[in-house]
Amino acid sequence: MPQIVKAEYRGWRIEIRCVADQDAAGDAPRAQRYTASAHAELIEQSQSGDIWIDARAQVITLGNRHFPTAEACIAMLLADVKELIDALKT
Repeated sequence: MPQIVKAEYRGWRIEIRCVADQDAAGDAPRAQRYTASAHAELIEQSQSGDIWIDARAQVITLGNRHFPTAEACIAMLLADVKELIDALKT
């Protein structure tokens, strides 16, 4: 079951879904690795008061990056989402 975190940043609503992958390597015990994806959408252009280069909904992933804990995974993706939102500001 995915762990879901919701946040708001600079007038954007962010939802992150973090899931555990199972990694099997030979006879070694299985270790969980976490990855996530995020959906960010502008709440309302007029509410934020900012002008955005691209106000469409954004989907962000960690690509092939995995983390040993859900907390580390979510923290990294949230930082990536905030960096993207900052880059979209004119």
